[in-house]
Amino acid sequence: MFDKKVIKARDKKLEEARVYLKTQFIGIDKIIDKFINSVRIWYILPEIQSRPLVVNLWGITGVGKTDLVRKFVNFIDFSDRFAEIQLDSQDGHATIEDYLENTIDDSEGQGVLLLDEMQRFRTIADNGEEMQSGKYQDVWMLLSDGTFQSNSRIKQELIGMILESAYWEEREEDEDNQASEEALEALAEGDGKNKKKKKKKQKPKTFKYTLSHWEAARLKKILKLTDSLTDIMSLSKEDKLQLIKDKLKNKETYEGKKYSKLLIIISGNLDEAFSMANNVSDSDRDADVYHEFSTTIDIIKIKDALTNRFKPEQIARFGNTHLIYPIPNKKAYYSIIKQKVNDIITKIKDKHKISIIVDSSVHEVIYANGVFPTQGVRPLISTISSILENSLPIFLFEYLDQNIKKPINLYYEGGFLRSKIGTKEVKYLIPRVLDDIKGKKTINDKTVTSVHEAGHAIAYAKLFRTVPTQIVTNTTSQDNSGFVGAHSNLGSKQDLINSVIVAFCGRVAEELIFGKEYVTSGAVGDYQMATGEVCDIVRLYGMDKFVGFYQPPAVNKGEAKHDINVTDEIIEEILKNLYKEAENIIKTHKDFLVEISSILLEKDTISVDEFKKIASKYIGSIKIVNPKDSIEVDYNNKFNKFKTSLKRGNKNFSN
Repeated sequence: MFDKKVIKARDKKLEEARVYLKTQFIGIDKIIDKFINSVRIWYILPEIQSRPLVVNLWGITGVGKTDLVRKFVNFIDFSDRFAEIQLDSQDGHATIEDYLENTIDDSEGQGVLLLDEMQRFRTIADNGEEMQSGKYQDVWMLLSDGTFQSNSRIKQELIGMILESAYWEEREEDEDNQASEEALEALAEGDGKNKKKKKKKQKPKTFKYTLSHWEAARLKKILKLTDSLTDIMSLSKEDKLQLIKDKLKNKETYEGKKYSKLLIIISGNLDEAFSMANNVSDSDRDADVYHEFSTTIDIIKIKDALTNRFKPEQIARFGNTHLIYPIPNKKAYYSIIKQKVNDIITKIKDKHKISIIVDSSVHEVIYANGVFPTQGVRPLISTISSILENSLPIFLFEYLDQNIKKPINLYYEGGFLRSKIGTKEVKYLIPRVLDDIKGKKTINDKTVTSVHEAGHAIAYAKLFRTVPTQIVTNTTSQDNSGFVGAHSNLGSKQDLINSVIVAFCGRVAEELIFGKEYVTSGAVGDYQMATGEVCDIVRLYGMDKFVGFYQPPAVNKGEAKHDINVTDEIIEEILKNLYKEAENIIKTHKDFLVEISSILLEKDTISVDEFKKIASKYIGSIKIVNPKDSIEVDYNNKFNKFKTSLKRGNKNFSN
């Protein structure tokens, strides 16, 4: 019978948890809602749960997956029923069952198990071969139905306990017999001349506990007793032996322990799904762009990614509740900065009664030097500490020295945090690791990059009729001086050809402005990409002269043509023709190229709105498309036109 008051109280507590978590985390309200909704049945009506509830949390590092679980567990007062396992090592022979027995004592009651860093607990290696390990392998039984395998060794252990008890009982009887014999001898001697004084017989000592804590805990575990440890420790020898004998006859004694009321939370990062997570040094890609791309990751992509690490039957045990954290966008990162900065100045005000007003310019320099979009919050927190916290003492000392009563107004300018305190301007040179890297580039380096990326950008706009997702010409990367962000597409032949032309236009722009003898090697990646695309058009996709699939002999398994040399001439011919098309675009739009290059040289980047406005003067109207969306040929319209043409040519045509 359900207790309405209890259910109502649990529901209220869960909703309070929802509100609380949203105050602790920024930018993941939807994740929190999904999480609370996912655990509702486990928390409110555990009585009807017959197997563990499995919830998966996936996302890049530093977005709050583990912290969310810990804060949730603390809020609902489950800390004493919470187990956390880092699955980052497969060495050893530990089991999940032993871990749970030492942390969540009551298998019949509710509990929370966090399996963190699940991506490292792989059973399939990169080469596709199965990995062998003995550690935590019983996790798959737990994920299946919450029941561990039966253990026949328990019978041997119980029999051992009986024999151990008999062993010590014999020793005690032997000691008692020996004591009786000594007493008789003493009496006999007492009748002689040297009669000794008769000792008073002592009563045997009585103890409250007859079993040690270790023995009682072991009995409780293997016999699945619900009694308290103190009650078991108080059992007489006879009761203990009888209990063991009774349990030996009961088949349930050997059945595996079942954790049916458990909430199992799996947490991890899958590089195969979050491919952008590998770009650890990328601080230049717009966080909004990464955020939009990350929102396209769904349960299908997660399951596909899992196949690279786990067997199909193991993936099935993860269930279908997969909560996917998006990469924080720019707004979220700025909100985190403001929150952390506010925490610092509030603490100073509460403790020292000094008010500090932080200008938005401080937030901006922290963002510029602290945000690596794919690295989450951790690098940002350290940057807030190095820029703001480390600089505050110099301003506070001056404030106290002058005995000022007005707030400290803190702002950033020219590499320094600054504030006018009384009649004195105080400044502190802050570490700007990313700005300093960008500042090392010469004007000539920046000019070449600006022209090169402008060439890519105007060709992209011309051919795809769309503004690039982002245009940047001064980066912190050692591999890329700049980049032009592209959208995904359906991969039509024309899409592939356009991509090759766009790739060539960076080099063509350099040739036009600097001359062929002064082009740089910065186009090596573009040439590699262009050649690869045309090779695929000819050899793999059957989109040109050759029909069939071509593959080098080393990787050919008999399903492809192996003489790929016959395709080389046609590939080179296509590449040369597409290079000429790139030259035509750049030469036709010299003014467009110069205007975009000039803006990039001055500002290192250009907004999508500004680019669209400038483009309209040279090539007409173009679209701004969300980075997560694909630029697609209107195949549906082409199909309808074809269908209409058939109807006109054949009156008997039917839909």
